Amino acid sequence: RNNFACVCEHQNFLQWVKDHRKLLVKVEEMVCTKPLDMQDMPLLSFRNATCQRSKTIITVSVFTVLMVSLVAVLVYKFYFHLMLLAGCKKYSRGESTYDAFVIYSSQD
Repeated sequence: RNNFACVCEHQNFLQWVKDHRKLLVKVEEMVCTKPLDMQDMPLLSFRNATCQRSKTIITVSVFTVLMVSLVAVLVYKFYFHLMLLAGCKKYSRGESTYDAFVIYSSQD
């Protein structure tokens, strides 16, 4: 009648209990106390898939943040090149007195 926390931190132990239940005495009396949604449920009812979902969500979240950061850094670094490719808009409305021709080299 030991109480156990059926959480992902104890996933290896919980899997060991499932794998070696024949060696354990009264394994069906082992119950979970935490989390609340598994309270008083048998230890053998714990599913490792819930932990896999958590790891997958964390992995996808971290990957998404890294990709967004990478895109933001690349846009910041190559903003001038992107504006040239997109075709810069004229900000003056014929009010200019002087004409200018700017040569830009990416090797400068």
